[in-house]
Amino acid sequence: MSYQELESTTREQIVAAEEEVRELLRKAGPREAIPPKDLAAIKSAARREWQEMVLVEEKQRLWSLRRAGLALAASLLVALLVGWLWSRQGVSLAPIVVATVDVLEGEMRLIGKHGGVYLEVGSGLPEGARLETVERGGAPSRAALRMTGGESVRLDTGSRIQLTSSRRVELERGAVYVDSGGNAPTHGFEIGTAFGTVTDIGTQFEVRLIETEAALRIRVREGAVNLESGPEPYSVEAGQELTFHGPGFGVVVPIESYGPEWGWVVATAPRLGDGEIPIQEYLDWVTREMGLLYPDDGAAAAELRIDTVTGSGDAAPNESLENVLRAYGLGYRIEDGTLFLTAPSGD
Repeated sequence: MSYQELESTTREQIVAAEEEVRELLRKAGPREAIPPKDLAAIKSAARREWQEMVLVEEKQRLWSLRRAGLALAASLLVALLVGWLWSRQGVSLAPIVVATVDVLEGEMRLIGKHGGVYLEVGSGLPEGARLETVERGGAPSRAALRMTGGESVRLDTGSRIQLTSSRRVELERGAVYVDSGGNAPTHGFEIGTAFGTVTDIGTQFEVRLIETEAALRIRVREGAVNLESGPEPYSVEAGQELTFHGPGFGVVVPIESYGPEWGWVVATAPRLGDGEIPIQEYLDWVTREMGLLYPDDGAAAAELRIDTVTGSGDAAPNESLENVLRAYGLGYRIEDGTLFLTAPSGD
């Protein structure tokens, strides 16, 4: 408040006080008149006293505000200092979770400066985390992560990655498989490697570092991917495999989307659980994860005369197919990448 504003406020308060005094005097009745000179002196003294009281209160209020502001500034300074010190030690004050462990077979650990922390299904993984699947006694260790964007990112045995962000991972060793379909809202998920960056275009694909050949191998099941390396990008489409040794040294050959080489991917597929599932939804899950086709002519599904099935808990698609179909008396066969089912026996 400026001095002029304070003086104006004080004047108004004095006028109001004088009016109250006049009212009291009127109620008290006539008294001996105070000489004008004395009355002026009284008014002047009252005005000075009032101004001093208001000024003291205003100074106290301003000082209280100033102290509160200084305290707030001090607390902010301490918080910034602590954050700076923690950042110098590599500690994140608010880690951003970019993925969770969805499926785990064997062991996977979070690599830190002083060793590793072994993870469990449901563990949240922060941005920047480095992970590796640990092989023990010859038993495979594989895992699947669910990214916050919906993508399924799977690690084969002996793989190491870093979660750069929710849209990119760096492959340091081994192999990863990405399924950006299903619930993934966008495409453009990236796999960074020493050979270049692999970007998906709505797809299922595997990226593997082959140390014995000093090469990068990309295998695409569905959709397409681009490899940015050198002046010209490489495009790999569904049913193709690219073995890449460096710019100008890439070989593309045809592949199948099913078979034993995809076995580790099937083993780490997201599970369906135990609830009731429409038969068509169940078959879509099995065939997509196993890289198979299923006749979609209506007659095949109608012949089954089954509307829903009960999921097989934590079983992988290939194991589930055997167990669930047997439970409903169904048979099946796979020919040239196509799944054929037979109606319940005895009908």
